[in-house]
Amino acid sequence: MKKIYSFLAGCAALATIGSCTKLDVPVESQYVQANFPKTTADYTALLGTMYANLSSNYAVPYWRMQELSTDEAILPARDGNYDDGGQYRQLHYHTRTFDHPNVIGVWQWGFSGINTCNRLLTLVNGGPSPESVKASYSAEIRAMRALYYFFMMDLYGNVPIITSFPVNGLPATEQRAKVAAFIESELKAIYPILPRKSSNAAANTLQYGRPTGKWHSHYWQSCI
Repeated sequence: MKKIYSFLAGCAALATIGSCTKLDVPVESQYVQANFPKTTADYTALLGTMYANLSSNYAVPYWRMQELSTDEAILPARDGNYDDGGQYRQLHYHTRTFDHPNVIGVWQWGFSGINTCNRLLTLVNGGPSPESVKASYSAEIRAMRALYYFFMMDLYGNVPIITSFPVNGLPATEQRAKVAAFIESELKAIYPILPRKSSNAAANTLQYGRPTGKWHSHYWQSCI
């Protein structure tokens, strides 16, 4: 048995030594900067993260911040049910504070989306695709980032403008007017690059829910 164990140990040692001599093998089964994103499917999977984040809190916390603080909606507490510590009354009476769950949650949601867009821009611009392809997808990402910034400006007014990834240090807060100017400049810059609506219904279905060149400056002016 000792001879068998010694033989097996020797084989294992030889296998280990032999396996360490070829370390520069090409990467074929892993996504790296040299091969991703490249195909349409790659970009669809990559950009999906900014849309997934958008849907995660838009329908409830963001809606509460927008509607329960106006006369358009009210959430009554019936015999104490649905009161949730009075947070809905605080929105209705405009007595919410910085530690209100929706105030914190929507802030984190919005800037998580902005951070995701900045990360995607870094990946796309450093990827292997031709510059024209990068410009097209970058325009889509910048449009979504502008949308997130509109949400944040609309609710909080003065917010930091962050366009890099990763973020170094604590960014300074900018005035609402400067944030609005940033959003408008972004939309004007990407408008000629975004895909146009088509007369082909099938083509429009493929673009459903994604930014297109169907944008009007007078609508934006009315929003701000």
